[in-house]
Amino acid sequence: MNKRVLIISYWFEPFQAVGTNRIVGFAKYLQEMGWEVGVVTVKDSLLAYDGLRYNSGLEINSLNICRTAGFSLSTFLRKLSFGKLKGGGQTRKEFAKSKKFSLKRKLFEFYENNFVYPDECWPWFWLGRNKALKFTKKFSPDIILSCAMPGTAHRISAYINNKTQIPWCADYRDLWSLNHDRVLKPKIKSKLIELEKKLLTTCSLATTVSQGLRNNLSKLTSSPVEVIMNGYDDVVCPYYQVSKNLKIVYTGTYYHEKQNVLPLLDNLKELVEKKIMNSDSFELVFCGNNTDFIESLVPENIKSSCIFLGLVSKDEVIKIQASADILLFLKYPGSGILTGKIFEYISWKKPILALGEPEKEIDTILKSVNADICEGEQAIQDKLIQWTEEKLLEGNVNFTSKNTESYSIKKQVETLHYLLINKLEERRKFKNTCK
Repeated sequence: MNKRVLIISYWFEPFQAVGTNRIVGFAKYLQEMGWEVGVVTVKDSLLAYDGLRYNSGLEINSLNICRTAGFSLSTFLRKLSFGKLKGGGQTRKEFAKSKKFSLKRKLFEFYENNFVYPDECWPWFWLGRNKALKFTKKFSPDIILSCAMPGTAHRISAYINNKTQIPWCADYRDLWSLNHDRVLKPKIKSKLIELEKKLLTTCSLATTVSQGLRNNLSKLTSSPVEVIMNGYDDVVCPYYQVSKNLKIVYTGTYYHEKQNVLPLLDNLKELVEKKIMNSDSFELVFCGNNTDFIESLVPENIKSSCIFLGLVSKDEVIKIQASADILLFLKYPGSGILTGKIFEYISWKKPILALGEPEKEIDTILKSVNADICEGEQAIQDKLIQWTEEKLLEGNVNFTSKNTESYSIKKQVETLHYLLINKLEERRKFKNTCK
């Protein structure tokens, strides 16, 4: 007989967001592994999410999906400001420390510490918990898998657990009270930590995306904490026109206070100035949030080689990544910060140019798939020259991928599957002991 798992997540289709990718992967492959999957999420509304929409083709019984009212304060403010409060590529932490726009900064601090406690989607708990509880009783899952962020998903799961005693597991794509990108006053942060600790006392298992985040999360709970990376899902390679020039592609948000694209731009500028490379022998393609800031950094002599597409649909992102000769990965500093982009890149089995400060966990992954981690001017220039020559002479870049299968979402969900089964078996044995 199939086991039933109920996934509780704010992010789900049709929202085109990195959080959705993880949940869709969970639902897809847990079903393949014999689970009947139910989902509690929010209704498709512009007050719940103001971004793009995407349908992956996930096959799931519509009767097993419960959509409740949902509301995001961040989305509401962006709409209220007609898109002006998008952050300019700054992280919340860097913006809060910025010396510019002091009034705006103070308003942001007030917002962070008052309006979005415990998170920006807190209205979902009050708007959706009763409908979620009713649906849970009807669906009758063996176990609940709650996925954050937002952490409100865990609040709803703990609420349902209190009413039904159905065991639940807390999954973290990002941390909550210990989030690296959140700036809270000490008193507010302590309050949030205590809330999270209290919620986690009732969970059977916690999972997160990296060893670095696992170490931090273990400070909040006595339950076992395991690593389930984001992983990639296979996509059908679309038709694209092969570029005659070396095509370097970056997709996703650019955080100019954390990531640094200048080593690439400055070295290309120098190679063109010295006539070692021609500006018409390569092209740089950037798409995603805040790439307008990258455009402001581009040296004059390589501007004609750069293309800026802004935010595009997921179908278009897939096409752009498929057409790349080189995929540009800009590291985001911090222990355990593994962005979903790295797994998307790995799936294409193409050369990855990784720039940024050394970080043990992410560098281990990059090295295992044969990515090029370039530190220093000479290393970057050598690779650019090599790739450009190969493209000119052979029409492609020579590359041998390895170990990519280890990072598929299917492989990650296999681990999740066994963890959930083990938790149910432990519960069964405990019940038998108590009889």
